[in-house]
Amino acid sequence: MSTSYQPIDRPTPLSTAGFQRIITYDADNTSNQDYDNTRISGVGSTGKGILIGMLSAFGSAALVAIILAIAYFFRYTTRGRIFLDRIGRPGEYDDEQAFIKEEEEALAEMDEIQKAEYLRAKAFVEANPPESMQTDISLSQFLAIQEKGVSAWEFEPEPEIANCFVEGRTEIEFFDAECSVQSNLPIPKQNEVYYWEAKIYDKPESTLISIGMTTKPYPLFRMPGWHKYSAAYISSGHRRYNQPFSPTTYGPPYVQGDVVGVGYRPRTGTVFFTRNGKKLEDVAHGLKTQNFFPTVGANGPCNIHVNFGQMGFVFIEANVKKWGLAPMTGSLAPPPPYGSEQGSILLEGGREGVREGQGGYLIGGHGRSVSAQVRLARHTTSPGPQRSPTDISLAQLSLIDSNEDVGEGTSTAAAAASASYPGGPGLGFVEADAPPEYESPVESPPSNGVNIERQPLLSPNRGEPPIPSYHEAVGHEAGVFTYLVENLGVKNVQFEELISLEPESLRQLHPVYGVIFLFKYPTGEKPSDTPHDGAFDFGAAENMFFAAQTIRNACGTQALLSVLLNKEDEVDIGPQLKEFKEFTSAFPADLRGDVLSNSELIRDVHNSFARS
Repeated sequence: MSTSYQPIDRPTPLSTAGFQRIITYDADNTSNQDYDNTRISGVGSTGKGILIGMLSAFGSAALVAIILAIAYFFRYTTRGRIFLDRIGRPGEYDDEQAFIKEEEEALAEMDEIQKAEYLRAKAFVEANPPESMQTDISLSQFLAIQEKGVSAWEFEPEPEIANCFVEGRTEIEFFDAECSVQSNLPIPKQNEVYYWEAKIYDKPESTLISIGMTTKPYPLFRMPGWHKYSAAYISSGHRRYNQPFSPTTYGPPYVQGDVVGVGYRPRTGTVFFTRNGKKLEDVAHGLKTQNFFPTVGANGPCNIHVNFGQMGFVFIEANVKKWGLAPMTGSLAPPPPYGSEQGSILLEGGREGVREGQGGYLIGGHGRSVSAQVRLARHTTSPGPQRSPTDISLAQLSLIDSNEDVGEGTSTAAAAASASYPGGPGLGFVEADAPPEYESPVESPPSNGVNIERQPLLSPNRGEPPIPSYHEAVGHEAGVFTYLVENLGVKNVQFEELISLEPESLRQLHPVYGVIFLFKYPTGEKPSDTPHDGAFDFGAAENMFFAAQTIRNACGTQALLSVLLNKEDEVDIGPQLKEFKEFTSAFPADLRGDVLSNSELIRDVHNSFARS
């Protein structure tokens, strides 16, 4: 292999070392590789320089931006500041500053009376912060709720505010000036939801009503919703939540005859409202620590009745789920029976008087004394209250210790008393003739020697009381039932009286949607859980609409609805009954009965029929 030392004819590649590269001719591939590497190396160095310059420029810009951000943070923000709008806008305000600005703007638009009332309320809130007083349910209040149930709640107007009057615990009448009235007890927190309603019985157009909840203490010369902590639904269709200046549009305005409901969920602290049984959106959340009191306010004459649960609600869900503030009746045991004498002050004093030698003025031959007749108290199953001895001076009493349960005295008791305490000087007993025997009237049945005082007031041997017939109850026309279903919204249905159940009679009345039987109630028969026919079709009850009867004196209305609501495909039952069936289809029979008893349409129609 020969070697040549002559220069290459191709152009000399760029060399940064200042000399010309000499390579062999046979190593052409190697020389090309070196040429390419040299060219790539030169271009890479230039790119690195450009990249370094760009990074320096961007780094400087980023550093300047960071410095500006730090300066802005320390210049325009403070610790704990809350922005109400987007960042980057100068002049941002937090809650307190925004309220001060809104207050200044509102005060500039108020007249002197409004300004004075607002400043008075502001001073009251500053002097009496919300929840500054003990408002938890005390032991005595808890026992009152157990004893009275929902009747323990009532509205108590402030004595200093004479602009409203409360009658019957929950009926509120407002006069000319603005004021509010709170309940005596707060809303409990044990259940999932608590609910109450207020019906507007009388409201002029110029009167503004506010219905909601407030904490204590609260300036009751202002309406709920205006100050902390309170939320309210206003009759103008707005809502207020701690807002004395600008209300928020919320729902439809309510007028005379409307029913406004207030609901509270203690676990989430949510407050919501309803109007005429329709739920509106939630007003507030997170109010879990405060004790809220039902509050109603107005700035003019009006009349409002509040339902804490003592009656059925217009809001059906609250009825079905029993969202009232407490049960309708108390849960404490009833007082001891009248036969219980243990712990009686009168009896204890009587024993002491007898032991001290005090006698009784007893009429011989009769079991009655001049003042009273008692017997020693026997131990009963109902202990009754325990009382300490008393020094009350009592009249002279005759004492009878008998094992028989005598009432006002019998001949046996009188004889025993005469034998135990014979008449004699110094004992105060005076012999006297027995009173004449009572004579029965001629038409009275003979007593047959039985003590009249022992006879029951109603003898089981007497005949059954007369039960009114069908004609006496509803008249000679079945049109009364037709009128009833027409008022329920049912169309093209009428009732006919059946004399017999022969097929020919039924064919003449075709089509027949149902038959209602009228049975005489067996008053003298013992009650039994077994049906009289001994059979019950459970499958049929599951495949048809049936509502259990939970109210009295409504069997006729229940029977009508049982027929009509199972013939929806053949009979036009109207939109309200159709809505009722759709709402209760998934309920068991007992809940259907509860919803039926609280349906305003069915209740009004039934009551009007009962009065006719």
